[in-house]
Amino acid sequence: MQILLVRHGDAVEHGARTDSERWLTPKGRRTTRSVAEALRVAGVEPRRMFTSPLVRAVQTSEILASSACFEGPLEVLASLVPSGDPEHVVRVLDDVDDAALVALVGHEPSMSALAAHLLGVAFPPFKKSAVCAIRRSPSGRYGFEWMLVPKTLERVTSLEALDF
Repeated sequence: MQILLVRHGDAVEHGARTDSERWLTPKGRRTTRSVAEALRVAGVEPRRMFTSPLVRAVQTSEILASSACFEGPLEVLASLVPSGDPEHVVRVLDDVDDAALVALVGHEPSMSALAAHLLGVAFPPFKKSAVCAIRRSPSGRYGFEWMLVPKTLERVTSLEALDF
């Protein structure tokens, strides 16, 4: 199984609404569309998508889904919120077909905490709209594949090269 960990795009400031109601800014939408297009061009098209219930993550998921011609459903997973439990996410992934390409859209610090949990190493914080690809082998081992840097749309293929 290939797992894409995706941080939501740039959102309005905290004072605009409650945290759960914050929406993507125009910059956040543009950057997320660029990332989604880069994934589509590379043939990276999720067949299952899970999203945090917070507005900015749902909007990010919808942009990714549209670019990938994903017909849904977008599955809401409460453990993808900023304080989410990585173990709960792993239990959900355990019920997903090993051949699937799955996208998980959430927030910091839960995305880097989930990456660290899966890989068993410290993981730097995700930039907004960043995507990390992790592969789960049939034996249940997780391995880092690449990280898509939103600013340059380049793939970093080495954990040691991740410099955020």
